[in-house]
Amino acid sequence: MHAVMITEAQGKSLAKAGVSRYAHNLETSRRFFPSICTTHSSVLEVVKTFAIFRFILPDTIIRPAGGREINLRDMQGFLMLSGANGLIIGNYLTFSGRDAKADFRMAEDAGLYPL
Repeated sequence: MHAVMITEAQGKSLAKAGVSRYAHNLETSRRFFPSICTTHSSVLEVVKTFAIFRFILPDTIIRPAGGREINLRDMQGFLMLSGANGLIIGNYLTFSGRDAKADFRMAEDAGLYPL
């Protein structure tokens, strides 16, 4: 999810909706990871977070990427129903993703088709 360009009002809306953290790409060295990355979310927390971002950012492209295989396992399709409107597929910057055919099938199952 790319949420770099949110306004202060949108940030307050997220906090009011109960979001206290969200996963994002970190532009830092590995030695700082322990002080930044302290928890991992459960499946329902991730799905809820995508739904909240979709609600407050209706015109934003929200693309889950690396980590969805780990955090959501077989429940990745729920992201497509809760607000994700794009996917980063294939291999990611730091590790391998799942097969692109499986991602296309997941999007089609949610009624979405590539542009």
